[in-house]
Formats: sequence, C-alpha cells, structure tokens
Amino acid sequence: MWKLLKFGLVLAILGIVATVAGFLISADEGNSFLSDADYVKVEDSVAVGSITEILVNMENRKIVLGESTTGNIELVYYESDDDSIDQSVDGNTLSLEGDTKWYMAFMGWMNWFRYATGEQYTVYVNLPAGTEFDVELDTESGAVEVTGLDNLGQLVIDVVSGGITLENLDTTSLTADSTSGSLQLTNITTGGLHAGTTSGSITLTDVTATSISASDVSGRISLTRVTAPLVQAEGVSSSITLTDVIAITGIELETVSGSIDVIRGTTPDLVGQTTDGSIEVSLYGNYTDYFCTFYTTSGSVSVDGESEGEGPHHSGESDSAYLTTVSGSIDLDFLP
Repeated sequence: MWKLLKFGLVLAILGIVATVAGFLISADEGNSFLSDADYVKVEDSVAVGSITEILVNMENRKIVLGESTTGNIELVYYESDDDSIDQSVDGNTLSLEGDTKWYMAFMGWMNWFRYATGEQYTVYVNLPAGTEFDVELDTESGAVEVTGLDNLGQLVIDVVSGGITLENLDTTSLTADSTSGSLQLTNITTGGLHAGTTSGSITLTDVTATSISASDVSGRISLTRVTAPLVQAEGVSSSITLTDVIAITGIELETVSGSIDVIRGTTPDLVGQTTDGSIEVSLYGNYTDYFCTFYTTSGSVSVDGESEGEGPHHSGESDSAYLTTVSGSIDLDFLP
C-alpha cells in the first residue's frame, strides 16, 4: 500500500509540474517567452546633461556596468512584449525599470532562467568619464558585473539570486549584497565598503577602503592584500581567511562554525572568535608588545611555536590580540 501511495504521489507531482510548464510555455497566446525571436534589441545614447544618478531595477536580467567610449550614457538591452524595460529621466536620475509579465517573473523566481542564456537577458549600461555618478543596481534573478570605472560616487548593489563581480573601480562608497550568490571584488578603491551574502563566498583582493565589513551566513570569506583602518568579517557557518591585510585601527573576526586564519597580518588590535574551529594567526610585531588573551575549551594554545597558557598575558601593553574558540586550537606566531 505504501509503495502505491508513493507512486501515486510521484505521478501527481509530475502532473503538476507538466501542467504548470505547459501553461507557462503556452502563455500569452501561444508565444514562447524563451524564444530569441520575441526580443528586439534596443540601443540608446543618452546625453549626460544634469544626470548624476543611475537606477537599474530588474526582475530577470543580468546587469553589466562599464565605461562608455563616447561622452554619453550608452544603453544596450533587449525587450519583448512580455519582458520590457521602462526608461525614463526625472531630474538628475536616469532609471531603467523592468516591466515583466508575472509568468516571466515566476521563471526568474524559480531560477529556471539558468537554462536561458543569451544577450536578451543582459542589460548593458556604459558611463562616460567626467561625471561622478551615484549608481544603484537591483535584480531579482541575475548576476551583476561592474568593471573599469573610476568616476563612481555611491555604488549600491542588491541581488536576490545571482553573483556580483566588481573589478577596477574607484568609488566614494560601496555596498554589495546577494541573497544567493558569491561576491568577488578585485582592485577596488573606495570609502566605506560592505559586502554580504547569505549563501556563497566573499572574495576581496587588492582593496583599499576607509572601512571594510563582510558578512556571510554560509560560505567562505577571503580577504587578500586589503588595507583599511578597520576590517570586520562575520560569519555563521563560514571560514574566514585574511592574507597580507593591513588594518591601522583593528581587525575583528567572528564566526560560529568555521576556522579563522590570519596570514601576515598588520594591526595593533586583533579579535578572533569562533565556536567550532581552529585559529591560526601570523602577525607582524613582538609577543611582549601585545596584551594577548586566549581561551579554548577543547584544544591547545601555542605562541611562536611554544605552548602557552590560557587567559591574559602582558596586560600592560596597548596593542592587543584576543583569540577564543570553544572547539579548536589557537596558534599565534609573531613575524619580525
């Protein structure tokens, strides 16, 4: 009986999937919304004039932001009757707003657009030099790429399902968040920087900022050749690795389940806390110059290759290292 019930349940599920798929494919008088022929290419050149702000809000598109070869803002995208884009200029703001039929949005929400590749699902926005643009990019289902721009003010990116790739940028501030996707930031100069994801990795390489914060629920946080007064990284089920990071004020690292590794770090104040994981640190300086505090429930503590006890050491020093884990060992080495 149980086998018959399971077989019936499988048939029912397959029937529902087939019905929904058939309905979607036959939507809008029988047109296939995954057909390239339904899309028309739009190329537009917009004079900068008083425009200082760019807003792009899509449901099912990849967004690519780059440099214009002209003195205008160059736009390239595709649209169809079911999946169009509303373009407008209001005061100093240029807006691109996706206008998508519900079944197209449903496809994006279900992440079925991963099977639909092509230029028709990409929006290109190219900005000329000479104006400091504030830019906000939002997409429900799609990646975001921004490369080769040194004239950005505030850059804000919010993605639900997709990755974020940023490279060779100079901005006044940067916020990049993805619910389900990885973030890769390379060769960035900015003011305050925040990078966050729920499911994916965060990689920062060759980044200079006035402050850096990275948060990840499930993934890996990796910072390499990063310079900022304050560097903060927080995870839940995440490992955190810093390599050649310089923090003039301090480094604060915290994760629930994951290891913490600091390789060739430079900072007067280091905090590393994890519940389930080891902590390995190599830090420029001398042990006797740091007020160090170590705690571990299940593991050992070593400093410069020698066993060390828990608790505070050199409490009179102004530089500090606070390292604690519940399940794991602590290994701290000082570099000349």
